[in-house]
Amino acid sequence: MSKAETTFAEDFAGMTVAIVAIAVSCVMKAFVITKLWAWFVLPFSSIPVPSMAMALGLSLFANYMTGISSTPSDKDKTLLEKSCSSLANSIFIPLIVLLIGFIVSCFV
Repeated sequence: MSKAETTFAEDFAGMTVAIVAIAVSCVMKAFVITKLWAWFVLPFSSIPVPSMAMALGLSLFANYMTGISSTPSDKDKTLLEKSCSSLANSIFIPLIVLLIGFIVSCFV
């Protein structure tokens, strides 16, 4: 199905999933930042672990400064497909980073 053939329900579902993906991404990134900070920054400095709100602000600042890019393969996907992919990335990438950080913290 091409982008022109999507229905209102598919577009609405895509927007809903996109909003959920943004919220989940913000919370997951803030959680990962606080954990990584506690594991790697706190032992070597006196800077306290940031709160979830501060970590969210740091994450938003970093995302703003690095920008957002889309891959060329996203051009043929519908809004719902893009949103589901974004939701999966917003969950799994922070979990993978957290897992790698935990493994590395065991050796520090």
